[in-house]
Amino acid sequence: AKPTVVARPPTLGGKVVRLDDRAARALPGVHAVVRVPGGVAVVAETFHHAFNARDALKIKWVPGPLASHSDARIRSRLRAAVPPLGSPPRGSTQVEGEFEFAFVSHAPMEVLTAIADVRADRAEIWFSSQTPTDARASIASAIGLPAAKVKVHVLRGGGSFGRRLNYDAAIEAALISKAAHQPVKLMWSRNDDTRHGRMRPASHHRI
Repeated sequence: AKPTVVARPPTLGGKVVRLDDRAARALPGVHAVVRVPGGVAVVAETFHHAFNARDALKIKWVPGPLASHSDARIRSRLRAAVPPLGSPPRGSTQVEGEFEFAFVSHAPMEVLTAIADVRADRAEIWFSSQTPTDARASIASAIGLPAAKVKVHVLRGGGSFGRRLNYDAAIEAALISKAAHQPVKLMWSRNDDTRHGRMRPASHHRI
């Protein structure tokens, strides 16, 4: 399985509209450059080669659908979604408070990783997961194979805090392996995880 990283859009949900990968493909150690729903993947001999090639990609992105959303707009919508409090019992004193919680990155100690070997008639995936049965079904659907043809190896993970309830890295690794026609060892960088990982949602409370 060859080391693999992904060039991701600067905004959530952004899409590639133009790709020039000639300079990246010309660098030493590069095995493949493929498009995936999350961006552009580079498969290389080492992670050093992969990161160098990823940085050499020339990509024009279209912004994602939430690019115009501001913190203030999100907070306003959350506040408006909280229903008003009921009337207090007669003769009682009501004390009210409102509390806001920001988005929080799970930031597991170990960044997201997955090894995938996808063939025409079967697939094997190695990754840390809190929901491996759901993950297998979703991976199978994404790569167009029956779930019975997908084998998932569940590994220990270095911290999770709920982050590995989702299996986006495993799906992405499987899609890359299928497109590149070879086994891949995908790693999300810490920057990838912070900017593109699933967050604990922001919330507003009236108590």
